[in-house]
Amino acid sequence: MKNRLYLVSILLILFLAGCSKKVSQESPDNYESIESTDRIHIEAQPVAINSLSDDEIKEKINSCENLKASEGFFTNIPESAPVLEFVARVGENKQDFEEYYKQFVEEFKYFFPECEMDENCLFYLGQNSTYENGLNLVKDYRDRLASGDEGEVELIYDENDQEAELTAWEMAAEMSFSTDIGYGAGTVYTGSLIKLGLNSDSFEYVGTYSPESKESFKLADKETAINEAVGFFENYINGMPYPEESNMKTTVGEVIVYKVNEDSYGYYFNVSSSYQGVIYDYGMPISHRFSDVDTFFASCRGDAFMAESNCMAFASSSFYRLQLMDDVVRYDGVYSLENAIKAASDELTSEVEFEVLKAEFVYLPIYFKDENNYVQMGDGIPRSTKPYWKFTMYNTNDGKNYDVYVSAKDGSDVKCAPYINVNIGGGEN
Repeated sequence: MKNRLYLVSILLILFLAGCSKKVSQESPDNYESIESTDRIHIEAQPVAINSLSDDEIKEKINSCENLKASEGFFTNIPESAPVLEFVARVGENKQDFEEYYKQFVEEFKYFFPECEMDENCLFYLGQNSTYENGLNLVKDYRDRLASGDEGEVELIYDENDQEAELTAWEMAAEMSFSTDIGYGAGTVYTGSLIKLGLNSDSFEYVGTYSPESKESFKLADKETAINEAVGFFENYINGMPYPEESNMKTTVGEVIVYKVNEDSYGYYFNVSSSYQGVIYDYGMPISHRFSDVDTFFASCRGDAFMAESNCMAFASSSFYRLQLMDDVVRYDGVYSLENAIKAASDELTSEVEFEVLKAEFVYLPIYFKDENNYVQMGDGIPRSTKPYWKFTMYNTNDGKNYDVYVSAKDGSDVKCAPYINVNIGGGEN
């Protein structure tokens, strides 16, 4: 199989030096369990999350002895939203092959409206399949696929040479989705980058920006503001056909700007899902993120790239439409941002000044352990999902970035995690 541009998942089991594990200030009970037979739409009124401006948040940060807001500091915090904690499940409702195939064709028409699907480019990966010369063509195994003999499958439309060593920048049309379309997994390469002749090895990192930034850069065709590009991408992805009720949206968490050649720039999106205005944490997709080895982080991170206005070059793991929710707890208020900043500061050593790069309000999904103390991961496996304040910081002493999470319930749970943002070229920002 050809080499492709996939961001590397790095497994880290590191402890953030200087964490003092101080317990934050207490807050009154502000939550209650609710019963609902609807696992998709949960009735909950919005609660106030933050009323501070970015400048006021910077002041709160700078008032802490060991914290300083960075020059490019930004926030990703809703003013208000329904806030819940719950057990989330994904990938429970697999489609049979004929339904799946029909939906796959609809997705293809949406992402490649000017193309006709070529049966000689439609392949699959099957749970019970054997492969002699690369991937199997759907047309050659249609009966086995329809009968279920091939087991669970993933359809892959690929117009590229199967023997070629290609990067994302050299690829023609390609699309893949598993049978649980809408749970994030999937890849779309539109082929739009071929004509631009870009090579990621020569990309120059410019900076990381809020998705709401009005900063503007020249893309291949014209000057485009970051927030306008984000708006196009989110509307485009969230407009994809979906056969069921949906309760999730694909949302951009941050935008990394690259100079892609002498004349133009490109926007790289770190992408996640969001539920009713609250984004899921889009940190690095690694399971053992926290210093507490009993905590296993479940990533909801995807990525996408735009080199032209109103044109998505590629997107991977960025197709979120649905999650099922059980054991729901509704919040009537949240631990304040001001207290969360203090809790994060107390958690860190006072011997080092940390530059706070961004402050966010996120859902953090964490896997459970079974009765044998093993972590259960995969489709349909429940994940505890709770709201946290998140602060991404730069340690001026060791030159590394860290994430600090503070429980939005009462501030009593504070987690420290090493943070690595792998860029398009495979290095670190």
